[in-house]
Amino acid sequence: MKAIASRRGRGFFPLLGAGLLALAGLSPAHDQEAAEIAPKKSSFVILPIIYYTPETGWGGGFGGLVTYRFGASKGKSRPSSMFFVAELTQNKQYTINLKPELYLKKETYILTGNFEIKRYPTSFYGIGNNMPDEMEEEYTFRQTTFEISLQKRLWTKRNIFAGLQYGYHHFDFLKFDPAGQLISGSIFGTRGGTVSSLDFLARLDSRDNIFTPRTGNFFQLALSFHGSFIGSDYHYTKLKLDFRKYFPVLASHVLAVNTVFQASAGPTPFMSLPRLGGENIMRGYYTGRFRDKILAAFQAEYRFPVWWRLGLAAFLGAGDVSDTLGHLRLASFKLSAGWGIRFKVSSQEGATIRLDFGYGKNCSGMYFTANEAF
Repeated sequence: MKAIASRRGRGFFPLLGAGLLALAGLSPAHDQEAAEIAPKKSSFVILPIIYYTPETGWGGGFGGLVTYRFGASKGKSRPSSMFFVAELTQNKQYTINLKPELYLKKETYILTGNFEIKRYPTSFYGIGNNMPDEMEEEYTFRQTTFEISLQKRLWTKRNIFAGLQYGYHHFDFLKFDPAGQLISGSIFGTRGGTVSSLDFLARLDSRDNIFTPRTGNFFQLALSFHGSFIGSDYHYTKLKLDFRKYFPVLASHVLAVNTVFQASAGPTPFMSLPRLGGENIMRGYYTGRFRDKILAAFQAEYRFPVWWRLGLAAFLGAGDVSDTLGHLRLASFKLSAGWGIRFKVSSQEGATIRLDFGYGKNCSGMYFTANEAF
């Protein structure tokens, strides 16, 4: 929901306040009573946000997560969810984001979306896996995103799905560093424009729970084609692979492992290159701190409950980017580590919000968002 990352020489900018208003009930007694009276009841949580960074000034807003089941599918399929966030800063920057994930007709179909508009400052360090901190330059962009996908279950016993996704992203660059690389025009993509795609998706999902899995596997492949035939100003192809496996440990602990691989072929604009860092891949590194045509990352996280709806997690990661697959070197992979707090929004469905603290080389980040990183 909100990621605050620090860079060298700027310190760490903490989240100054985050209150929780869980409308699904906030006491163990209430949870037990609700489970007996309405075991399939939907849940709803609102997350107020307050923060400060030099780039944004004071910022604030709210976000939330809704989980629910459709009438005929209650108890027979996985719960659907809707994540939303809206925030505004002192410097007139904003983000509005809505992410539905719907399981329809007893999980025969999966409908997902990502709808976002934002105007925000961010940093660019260059393209490659060895860009020094001194290369950092700031720029401000405005982005409109519309993504929608539909997948159909092909094989019930193994929960195998396949389908299509349409993606639309429009970029307007509002401000560049006058002494940076971007304003010179030497980096491909600085004219902005539309990046749209037609994606072929395939998914294998045997997780016992989509929010907080303890057993099973998850594998997703996305092959994206960008070109004028779909209304894109850029022409390239992108591959994304995401594999996750979950191992139960002790009575209620879990070890989760994740492998991510991304590759882009053809003239790819800098804003669409595979990026290391952020709230899901290599937490601790600023999103896009390193970017190039190839990305590979390996992550592991140990999760365990502490009391009532509260839990803790510890995570490790190793990853890197490169211009070609042959130039990836395991010995030179970047490392990250950290820990986090988990709050279970719904005791029935297992949906959580998380506050993670990640650390990389000369950098760190704090991430406040919904659901697990993987």
